[in-house]
Parts: sequence; structure tokens; C-alpha cells
Amino acid sequence: MPTYVYSCPVALHGEFNVFMASYPDEVPKTAPCSVRVYKGDPENSDFDEDVLCNEDSEHVIKPIAAAIVSGGTGGGKDMHLKR
Repeated sequence: MPTYVYSCPVALHGEFNVFMASYPDEVPKTAPCSVRVYKGDPENSDFDEDVLCNEDSEHVIKPIAAAIVSGGTGGGKDMHLKR
């Protein structure tokens, strides 16, 4: 399941991840911010409304954490032999 990182323009919201069920042909350039913004009377929970930020957020390209190659590639094989 691919994960994409987006950055909300609202300074306090920062970056968030979007998980997709399959690999799309093209990665969406923007996504709505998924940070919850609570509105209503904090004293009375009956009137609280759960609202998402929904600001258009830009896609952030991040480097991969690690690329592990098991067994090597064989590129240096027999380098110790005379030519």
C-alpha cells in the first residue's frame, strides 16, 4: 500500500500521510489536509462539531529511509584476479 506525504499550508498542521489502496498512474499533486479542527462550545459536548481542515496541501517528495540489497549484486566479483 503506497504512502504519500503532503504538507498543509497552515503552519501548525505540518505534514501528513495519505495511504492509497493501489499505485495510481499519477500521484495527486494536492490532497485535502486531514487535521481535525474542533468547533463549538467546549463546555457542552452536544454542540461540538468535528471538522477537517481540508486546505489544499502540496505533495512532498521524501527520500526513502533505506534500500537494503541482500546478497549483493556481483559487480565486484573476481576483482582480485589478474587481467
